[in-house]
Amino acid sequence: NGYECEERDGGFMLAFSSATDAMQWALNLQVRLLEMAWPEEVLSHPACETCVMVGTVMFNGPRVKVGMATGSVFKKTPSKTTGRADYFGPLLNHAARV
Repeated sequence: NGYECEERDGGFMLAFSSATDAMQWALNLQVRLLEMAWPEEVLSHPACETCVMVGTVMFNGPRVKVGMATGSVFKKTPSKTTGRADYFGPLLNHAARV
């Protein structure tokens, strides 16, 4: 229950109908990245190597960070590129820095 509302410099902003949906998406993303069969040329990069802690694979392949924030937006308008809602206000400024 989410969608991409902005992409800038390789970063994405997604909007979800609930915090639970956002958390589930983030967890699914991390699990799928961990389970991917990454090519050796990806895994050979220092930032993408497999990391094992106490016998458990913690990271495998590219790392991503996911930040979340909840609250009310100041302004919502149609995006000029997607036509979907685009959000503005202090909440979005905070979310971009989490």
